[in-house]
Amino acid sequence: MRFFMALLALCMVRFSSTAQAAQIDRVELTGYGILTNTGHTRIGVGTGGIPHNITRGDHIETTTNIIPACLGTGFGVRFRIIGAPTGELADIVAVWRFPKPGLAVPGSAEPVLADQYAERHHIGGQSYQSYEFDNRWELVPGTWSLEVWSKNRRLASHDFTVVQQPKHRCDAPMS
Repeated sequence: MRFFMALLALCMVRFSSTAQAAQIDRVELTGYGILTNTGHTRIGVGTGGIPHNITRGDHIETTTNIIPACLGTGFGVRFRIIGAPTGELADIVAVWRFPKPGLAVPGSAEPVLADQYAERHHIGGQSYQSYEFDNRWELVPGTWSLEVWSKNRRLASHDFTVVQQPKHRCDAPMS
């Protein structure tokens, strides 16, 4: 029995020294603007009651901070988590802050001024955080801010200005 306990203790020391928790030093923003993607899957709902999706095939179509308030328009940032060990999954929280009067989310008693959700991204890998206008109640003009947090530290932020568009501009194909 003593041999088994000693072996177990040795294994615990060995594995705890080789297993390393993800350490995030900073987040580097590597792009921003209007995004396109090849599809999305709903994975949950943020704290503000807004559906949260994972997208596939994200691509920055146009580098800009000016976002047209049109259904189907997606926008956000491309980023890289800097830390160690490379390739390890790291926990972050994405926070979207909306302009007043906020978003009138169906079923919510009060306008929503912020929404947040937790995600995991690979350290050193390219990642995206984005928002897509799927509903008319989301088309609120003003400054929309995206923040990336980890362990009560704001690691990055980026502001976008959402502007109202005449209906004919929203119906035209994006160039």
